[in-house]
Amino acid sequence: MKTLKSASFRFLAAILLSVTTPAFAEAHPLWVAPYLSIQSTLAKDSIAGVPAAGKELAQALTKTGQLKAASLASPLESAKSIAEFRDRFQKLSDLLLPKMKGVVKGQAKKASTPLLILAYCPMKKAYWLQAKGDLRNPYYGAEMLECGVEEELK
Repeated sequence: MKTLKSASFRFLAAILLSVTTPAFAEAHPLWVAPYLSIQSTLAKDSIAGVPAAGKELAQALTKTGQLKAASLASPLESAKSIAEFRDRFQKLSDLLLPKMKGVVKGQAKKASTPLLILAYCPMKKAYWLQAKGDLRNPYYGAEMLECGVEEELK
């Protein structure tokens, strides 16, 4: 149990360190860091910090003129259960899918090692953006943590 918590902490720390560097911020839109925070938290069957990240995400999307997506991010502040958070996250991810594909494709031009991947869960029929590495499914968490495939974008 202690090893699992330690491994989870190291994984989250690596994500947070990689997404808060100036190079990451320069290479990715404002909305990516709060989106990744929500994704990784939901994958751990937690909602701690999701309302604040939802607010930050809505603000970032508004600043970049993505008002419809911002309107879907705002309800992340007020969801009551993890199922509701996941449902709202999926709707937001569905809307952001073209942007997520653009981020993944665009990073190849800006970084020698891609930091992000686009993943797909065939059980949920839903996509998400996440840090490169082991799949961490935000829609099922521990129940099916690694359910999904990395999407190959051409």
